[in-house]
Order: sequence, then structure tokens, then C-alpha cells
Amino acid sequence: NLSKEGMKNFFDIFDLKDINYSIWKSIIERTLNIDIEKKKEANPLRYKIKENIKTFEHQEGNEFNGIMKYLTDTTGGNIHDNGTISVTSNNANDCNPPKNVLEFNKNDKFFESRKSSEKNAWLCFDFKDKKVEITKYSIRSHNGGKNDQNLKSWVFEISNDGKQWTKIDEHQNCSTLNGALFYGTFEVKSENKQFSRYFRIRQTGEAWGNGDLEIESVEIYGRIKVK
Repeated sequence: NLSKEGMKNFFDIFDLKDINYSIWKSIIERTLNIDIEKKKEANPLRYKIKENIKTFEHQEGNEFNGIMKYLTDTTGGNIHDNGTISVTSNNANDCNPPKNVLEFNKNDKFFESRKSSEKNAWLCFDFKDKKVEITKYSIRSHNGGKNDQNLKSWVFEISNDGKQWTKIDEHQNCSTLNGALFYGTFEVKSENKQFSRYFRIRQTGEAWGNGDLEIESVEIYGRIKVK
């Protein structure tokens, strides 16, 4: 209950070396007549790290212009090579590595699994310090032609630790990708979709042609969250 004159005298004799948070908080509340804790509750975003969320809607006929393309344009190159994300496989052919699915508009580059993994090959995408909520995804086959190692049966899965996976889409005996540079866009209808660090495409049976799996491009749509 100090008067203004009393507060002035206090400021004149107070040594800053004696200050602590509790004292400083009381001084501010007394001087400005506010409650700091109540103000934090009223405006919590001011005291938290803000996250930037961008949304990418799929446009029919423009199948490969989503989150992957945005990151590619923003960073100026293959987003696996420059460390933006990481793409791996359980059994890739070194001549046609997983990162090739990020080389948009280069029909001579594609991912190829080795024949020993023809029934269970997967492609995994790690977004590192970012997270994505996927509503649709597009896949394009390589340029080999009909019944030439094209994706036939698969599940689409997400994870936040790369160990526990949740299925959000599945296809069996799908002929959409069975041809040279055929593409399809698939909607995620599962209630399990959520922001996650990883997603992967996991083969659940033989490819068309019963050989190794080959994929030319992968794109995703939805939302990306960046701190």
C-alpha cells in the first residue's frame, strides 16, 4: 500500500543485486496494476513456441505439386540430398535408390527394390523436425509398361518414432498404377490420420509382373507443421 512517493524512495535505495523473480514480479504488478500469471492464461500463445502450418490441397490434373514439390522448390534441390527429409527402404537397389522418387519430371529416375524383397518392400519418409498430416497422396509408376514391376497391393502407414506404425490407407490388387508412367491419387479416409514425423508405403504382395518393385514419384497433400 505504498504511495507513489514511497515507491520512489524504494527505487532510490533498492540494490539490483538483491532482486529475484518473486520481487521483480511483485514490483511489476504493483507498478502496472496487473497480474502476470492471469495475463499468461489469457494469452498463452505469447508464451509458447509458435508453429507454422501450411495447407496443400490436391488439384486434379496437377498430381505432383504438393508438399514434396513445395519443399523441393523452397530448398532448391533433391530434399533427401540436402537433408530436408530422408527417404529409405528395407532393401533398395543401389542403382536406383529411394531418393529418386523425389526427382520430379525426370522419367529416367525411379526407385527399384531388389528381387529378394519383391513381396514386402517399403519406402519410408522421415520429415525430421517437421510433421505432416496427409489427406491424399499420389504415386507414379516407372516407364517400363504394363505388368512391369508396378505397385499392386500396399498399405500406407504413419509413425512418430519409426517403430510403431498406424495404417491409414490400404489397397489390394489395384490396377491403377499398372502401366508406363501411370499415376493415381489416393484419398486417406481413415480416422487415424494425424500429424506424424514418418510415413511409409509398404508392399503387401507381389508387384504386377511378379518382379522387383519400381516407383517413379511420390507426392503428398494435406498439412505440414514447421516450428
